[in-house]
Amino acid sequence: MDISISIISRNTKDFLLECLKSVYNTEQDVSYEVIVADNGSTDGTREAAAREFPRVNLILNDSNLFFTIPTNQTIKASKGRYILLLNSDTAVKPGSIKKMFDFLEANPGIGAVSCRMYFPDGTIQKNCSSHIKFRTLLLNTTILGKIFRNSREKLVSEYRIEEWDRQTSRKTDIIPFSCIMIRRTLFDDIGLFDENIKLYYLENDMCLRMQEKGWDRYYLAEGEVLHHERQSVKKEGIRGVSGIYLEDTVYFSRKYFGIINTLILRLFLLKTNLLLSIVHLRKENIFVRFLTEKNKDETI
Repeated sequence: MDISISIISRNTKDFLLECLKSVYNTEQDVSYEVIVADNGSTDGTREAAAREFPRVNLILNDSNLFFTIPTNQTIKASKGRYILLLNSDTAVKPGSIKKMFDFLEANPGIGAVSCRMYFPDGTIQKNCSSHIKFRTLLLNTTILGKIFRNSREKLVSEYRIEEWDRQTSRKTDIIPFSCIMIRRTLFDDIGLFDENIKLYYLENDMCLRMQEKGWDRYYLAEGEVLHHERQSVKKEGIRGVSGIYLEDTVYFSRKYFGIINTLILRLFLLKTNLLLSIVHLRKENIFVRFLTEKNKDETI
């Protein structure tokens, strides 16, 4: 089998059905299977998927296991030479999956590839980045970002590669896991996803591990995928996932930037939380504004 398509769902029935329809209606030139891991949906997701797409392999989890654990479940259950991760709120355009497949077939040194994604209004998503620096992480998640605003803006611009319009294909450090095709042999080389990370910084972690083993990552501008973005977060609720963002931030920092830097980060996170609890009584913690779509580019 050529490709195993992995989708994680949680109360996004309509989006998941749109995603599955886009796959089954457009991909005829490669052999593939679709595996959906559902995290305890209560909106009829699993029943609708089983009824309308009986070919789907459904993994039914009793509770919300977030992203990493169910993704590993789908990989373990898969048979394809390539694994395509798709968010449940995406819809692939005809030929896009085949283009990513053909690219990896022709470039054995590339471990993973993503393609161009865009919002429903047609705006291209700037969703690749360079590797994050500790200074960027610190200024982007704490009150220091307000104090050193100019430094923060410069570092974040560098991290997001703002000068690149995503109209051209290129190698890049981090590619989005909302749509990424990965060689199975890569997992044999670097292992599965780190289950200590529930939801955030997974892309950063895996792409760093790919780089350590010599696997390149590539953005392919020719493909097209519609991405509604943040639908699972909206369904779960901001307060339901903001604590996980905090945990994942601290874990990622400790893994890649060491204990001392992480202690500094935690100190300023606590100070920032305290300040915001005084100034914004309705806000639960510092990540609420980061996780809201309107203010997604600014944490505090």
